Amino acid sequence: MLSSAYISDHMKVHSQGPHHVCELCNKGFTTAAYLRIHAVKDHGLQAPRADRILCKLCSVHCKTPAQLAGHMQTHLVGAAPPVPGDAPQPQPTC
Repeated sequence: MLSSAYISDHMKVHSQGPHHVCELCNKGFTTAAYLRIHAVKDHGLQAPRADRILCKLCSVHCKTPAQLAGHMQTHLVGAAPPVPGDAPQPQPTC
């Protein structure tokens, strides 16, 4: 027997199509969980923590989109220092 949760997820394949696409191989998945499983199994990547946002350039984890935006400024060559009151710079987490 298949669980109702599995059937519900599977029905998304027919009604919604893939909304979560692997950036490495362009394979599509109906849920973020299936994409994370794929990344671990097929590409050997560590699954990012669900409560953090991962910087795609250096793998620093940020708690909010605003923190990620501030962090991205560190990757700009010759970027001006942050303006007081702008998004705070996150500290790298482990």
